[in-house]
Amino acid sequence: MKPALTTLTACAIYFFAMLTASRGAKVPLVSNFSHGQGIMNIEVLVSDRDTKAPIANAKVTFFDKEQMILRMEMESQKRKGIQDSRTPPTGVTTTTGTNGRVAVKCIVDWSKTQYADGSSEGSISPIGLFLIEHPRYRPGGFRMPDGVYSKRSRESGLPSTINIVLTEKPTLPPLPENVTVAKIDFVVPEGDDAASRALSERFFNKPEERIFDEVEVTKENWRDKWRVFSDALLAKAKNAGLDYKSLEACLKSLNYGRNLQTAAVPMPSLLDVPPNDTASEAEIKAYEEKAKMDKAAYDLAMKEREKNPEPYYDESLGIIPVGAYLARYSKGYCWIIVCKWESLFKNSETSQLGHIMVWALDAETAKVVAYVTCD
Repeated sequence: MKPALTTLTACAIYFFAMLTASRGAKVPLVSNFSHGQGIMNIEVLVSDRDTKAPIANAKVTFFDKEQMILRMEMESQKRKGIQDSRTPPTGVTTTTGTNGRVAVKCIVDWSKTQYADGSSEGSISPIGLFLIEHPRYRPGGFRMPDGVYSKRSRESGLPSTINIVLTEKPTLPPLPENVTVAKIDFVVPEGDDAASRALSERFFNKPEERIFDEVEVTKENWRDKWRVFSDALLAKAKNAGLDYKSLEACLKSLNYGRNLQTAAVPMPSLLDVPPNDTASEAEIKAYEEKAKMDKAAYDLAMKEREKNPEPYYDESLGIIPVGAYLARYSKGYCWIIVCKWESLFKNSETSQLGHIMVWALDAETAKVVAYVTCD
């Protein structure tokens, strides 16, 4: 996983933290464009992350039809622009093979959208999520490929094969007693980018945090588990003769992960399509004035968020601390606190914590000096 160098937003809800996907050669895969309908065929090759061997009988399913988006860039005599339409696919079927290859067929239909008139020309791209499951492996997934269906060329730029790797489930139970607390020889470098890279390279995808990928939480109980795991960290720090009081202050300062680093970013106003060459001077001026006002409103919202992030807290996040490391940065000692997280959307629905975020906090002031999260 790569570090995210910008603030975690509510848009970044996708849950596939432990997957990688590489794409094969681009070939035309759409076999039918009649009546505003396209058929997409994909082959998914599922393999073991460590051994590289194919995984037999992996199950591929479409994650949520309600999350299917059809992104249209259409032109006609009456309309021009880009539109996202949450139109579910009319059919998604998968055929599982024993050699790690899974055939996926998806039919998308845009005939009922506002751009589907007879004179329209342009392109359309489906955007969605597929879930890959196997009893011995942590779930993975992939987004709908970025290929575009074109009504002009009747071809798509979709890859013929998508390669997915899965990680075997750990055998060590994810108990609070397994948390790691230690004093380490590590210096958080100065500069946000350098600090984020260093933290991700040192703490991402390590056994100490990956054993907690199977921790199960719900919207109702994750705060209770935060307290249980925090107590385990403090107990280990005390037994190791480390400054557990400063660690306690840092954990309290994180506020269950509800802070500026995880707060959602205000969404800027969606600007109108820029005027074309035939626009009048008045239309161009009106557009420029609106763009200026929208930017001023967005800048003001960002300043308010900096001073008071609470209205922007992402209440869909479930977070627990699983590691604490006493290290150094340019001004002295700092506690590096490793947390697992997941986006929780439905009450009583159990989710596993497959993502990671890391904070570095000044050991004396408990102020955040660095932060990084996975994509």
